[in-house]
Amino acid sequence: MLTLLSSRTFLRLWAIGGCVNTMRWFEVLSAALFTLDETGSGLAVAVVTAARTLPMLLLGAFAGVMSEAVDRKRILLIGQVVAGLGSATIAVLAAFGVARPWHVGVAALLAGTVWSTEMSTRRRMVGECVAGPLVPRALALDTVTNSVTRLIGPMAAGTAYQTLGLAGAYAMSSVFRSVLVGVSAVNPVTILGAAGVLAAIALIACYIPARRATRIDPASALRQE
Repeated sequence: MLTLLSSRTFLRLWAIGGCVNTMRWFEVLSAALFTLDETGSGLAVAVVTAARTLPMLLLGAFAGVMSEAVDRKRILLIGQVVAGLGSATIAVLAAFGVARPWHVGVAALLAGTVWSTEMSTRRRMVGECVAGPLVPRALALDTVTNSVTRLIGPMAAGTAYQTLGLAGAYAMSSVFRSVLVGVSAVNPVTILGAAGVLAAIALIACYIPARRATRIDPASALRQE
């Protein structure tokens, strides 16, 4: 593990993957909550959520081939710029009160297209930046990190959406993506710092309801039931 983390290239790719995946699940929940608030329809929520995963199904194989033929760093950079612009657009529409579920669905489809290229490209780069015997460990660590982001992202999104609304949640996502685009190749500290901020938000999201729950008298709660 220490050998892997001592590699600046791997550390940067691993941290970028953690931040990007966190923002992905952050936006998934934010979009779902907004769609449910606007429509009250579970079907509409399912359609908006599916819009993000559909490109992976349709374009996953093609994205793998493209990552072999095109500069992989450029693919990652352009993808984050496109996804960031999509998030910023939703934030602006929401700030002016004109955002609709279909807007969020289109942004999700766009982000899903970026995801289909980012996943295969970054995994290939992870495998190339470490020695052969360390490749399985590197991919395993990346997979575990992706699973952790499925926890951190939604918890952070729930807090952001409740306090800042759709505009604030998507603005946060856009800002994080712009930070990742501007980070130099030898500065993983900024990326890890961004991941730490998201983890702190997730912890606060857990602490606040837990704190409120400790103040409730169990007997009173049972009587109300």
